[in-house]
Amino acid sequence: MTVPDVEWVDDIDSTNAELLRRHRALPARFALAARRQRAGRGRQGRHWLSPEGNLYLSVFARLRTAAAGLSGMSLAVGISVCEAVRARGIERAQVKWPNDLQVDGAKLGGVLIEIASAGSDGSAVVIGLGLNLAMPPDHAPDQAWTDLHQLGIDVDPCTWASCMTEAIVAAVDRFDAEGLDAFHDRWDAIDALRGRGVEVQGAQSVSGTARGIDAHGALRVEHAGGMWLCRSGEVRVRAA
Repeated sequence: MTVPDVEWVDDIDSTNAELLRRHRALPARFALAARRQRAGRGRQGRHWLSPEGNLYLSVFARLRTAAAGLSGMSLAVGISVCEAVRARGIERAQVKWPNDLQVDGAKLGGVLIEIASAGSDGSAVVIGLGLNLAMPPDHAPDQAWTDLHQLGIDVDPCTWASCMTEAIVAAVDRFDAEGLDAFHDRWDAIDALRGRGVEVQGAQSVSGTARGIDAHGALRVEHAGGMWLCRSGEVRVRAA
């Protein structure tokens, strides 16, 4: 595994957008981090709050896997990132399907994967990670959240950028070689939804109990009509 050094910028519109613009000239693995973003984005094009004090990291990767085979990669990355966070002292870290890093139900970070190029002989992707290091109080998001500072963990951005880059590259390399099968058993240990009552809003609305993921990374929801597979949509934990 070759882990690239992290290139740093103080201010940028979006680290993901920058690597998408530069992807044709980039090496097989490349990492870019910013201290703040003006136009960070999350799933489904949502704005990602990006004040100074947190980590905004994007990793570019060329893959042998075609774009059609990338289903589940965000879960693989989430698993690897979560395990790395746990190894640095946050043992309660979990992943809320499909891409939110949480501690005790409060959001610590998130993953966004975008396809830079796709062909019959492979693909190229940009994996974005936002991680709350020390969220400025006047920029707090309108949802349950936490950061490393609150959790009593060192918040040196360079240390975390290197650690997260290594975790992302490890996940990408293994996923490219073995697919989601290599990660499936590791999901159970970090699954924030397993066994919990959930409501899924999307093309179809379903209420039931989360039962892990299938072989392709879809969320399995057990409900009155049987087992339903959720491949996209918003998932909310039902109040007890």
